[in-house]
Amino acid sequence: MSVIKEKSNKPLKVTVVVLGGFLIAASITPYINSYLLSNDNTESVIESETATATSQQLEIENTVSAQQDIESVTNSDTSSAQQTSKAVTTTPQQEKVILPALHDSDAFFLKNIKTADTKSLFVPLDIIRNMVVFVDNFSSGELVNNFNPLETPVKSFSVNEQKGIVTIDSDSYLRYDKYAQAISEIDTQTFIDLYSLLSPLIDQAYQEIGYPAGSFNHTFDKAIDHLLETPIIQYKLALSSDSVMYKYADKNLESLPDTQKQMLRMGPDNLQIIKQKLQEIQSELQRL
Repeated sequence: MSVIKEKSNKPLKVTVVVLGGFLIAASITPYINSYLLSNDNTESVIESETATATSQQLEIENTVSAQQDIESVTNSDTSSAQQTSKAVTTTPQQEKVILPALHDSDAFFLKNIKTADTKSLFVPLDIIRNMVVFVDNFSSGELVNNFNPLETPVKSFSVNEQKGIVTIDSDSYLRYDKYAQAISEIDTQTFIDLYSLLSPLIDQAYQEIGYPAGSFNHTFDKAIDHLLETPIIQYKLALSSDSVMYKYADKNLESLPDTQKQMLRMGPDNLQIIKQKLQEIQSELQRL
């Protein structure tokens, strides 16, 4: 309460003094003007004396009025502070969220995903466990598609071939547009809040595969760093093929980890969108 008074009374007193001074000056000014404009000295003296008396009376009245204003505003402030304090103390505490068991967490996880389009991107089975395993491997440059928590694109990978040169079809990048869009629409603070909420389940899943408690944050940060290191290639990516699969014709690109080679298949625009959002998320994660 004393802090509230110190903060409110000082500017209040200054305001009252300024307003009081302004009112006193305003009440005297007409009489000063009449004295200066008078041609009759006798009448001027009488008017001056009358003005002085009237001025003193007004000054007394204004002083009393100012004091009453101070008491009125101070009482109002005190009452308001008391009501605020009462409101704070009587506000009910936020309801504590009770997390489900890890094996029963899919519905809870999806409930916290706000849009149906984004929900549809997840494989609705052991989402947190799969996510933890996938991120752990991704941080080391390894792809484990069996644990990918996301649905794979409906359309197949496609290429163009002209004059014997095979390149990734630009339409093939479109398969990942909805993933990049979903990531771009993530509110960073909402993501951090959800991540913090789920941390006990994430840590449990990480301990299940042999890691100490509380170490997943470092792995997540490492996985983001690894993705951010993926080069953004604006030109058409040439491919070579053997009897089984396509490879990048550029040996430098083919020597990249499997994770980064996969990210290149999303296309430069989608990769840029994802990088930008992950940089935002990473800067907030490092504050946890």
